[in-house]
Amino acid sequence: MVGRGFGPSPITVLEHLGGPGERRMAGTAGNWDHPRAADLNTLAIECRPGPRPKLVPRVPGLPDELFESDGQLTKREVRAATIAVLAPQPGEVLWDVGAGSGSIAIEWLRAAMPGLRVGGGGEAQAFAIERDAGRCAIIARNATALGVPQVQIVNGIAPEAFAGLEPDPNTVFIGGGAARSDLLERCWDRLRPGGRLVANAVSLEGGSRLLDFRRRHDGDLLRIAISRAAPIGGLTGLRALMEVTQYTGVKP
Repeated sequence: MVGRGFGPSPITVLEHLGGPGERRMAGTAGNWDHPRAADLNTLAIECRPGPRPKLVPRVPGLPDELFESDGQLTKREVRAATIAVLAPQPGEVLWDVGAGSGSIAIEWLRAAMPGLRVGGGGEAQAFAIERDAGRCAIIARNATALGVPQVQIVNGIAPEAFAGLEPDPNTVFIGGGAARSDLLERCWDRLRPGGRLVANAVSLEGGSRLLDFRRRHDGDLLRIAISRAAPIGGLTGLRALMEVTQYTGVKP
């Protein structure tokens, strides 16, 4: 809380309520000097910002530096465009296939949480499917740091990792492995009727697979090209990021 600029926030810890060891501790985040609390406790926090709080909006497209990453991260601008076509809704289920650092699953769930539930459904669910165990640990830390620890992490290789995975998704995002046509088809098969599949590819082979998939299932193709300002000697120029081919399709 101090690191995010909420040091003035009052904190109350109530230990062992109703028991002989019941105890109350109070203070602020910035001046907390009590010993470690017992594991059985109730924690109350009244959030009060300091002069320069580091607020994290729910609007998709968070700064890249907010995510821990080993390099497998959907960049901010592409992430914002991707979340827009994934169209998060309360009560829906997302599968983020080839999740990398988990940025898509995390931002999708953050966007799907507030608001009125559609048809009285339950909370939105996001599954981050990732083959690398180290990246699964990164996803868990990112999800906790950004307020959605309920992201469900599946350490496995897609599409084999889909076996026994329930419920079927309303939305699927493929950020890794789009060059594999069998993965696209398997995701399409598990998608609920009326569900949405979105896939990003940076390679020519991946873009070709998306084009073939579109011929079979219709949908839209989009080319996303982003350039960022960067120094060129003593001047400034625009340095292009790798272009992304994006497929969006809705299952009949």
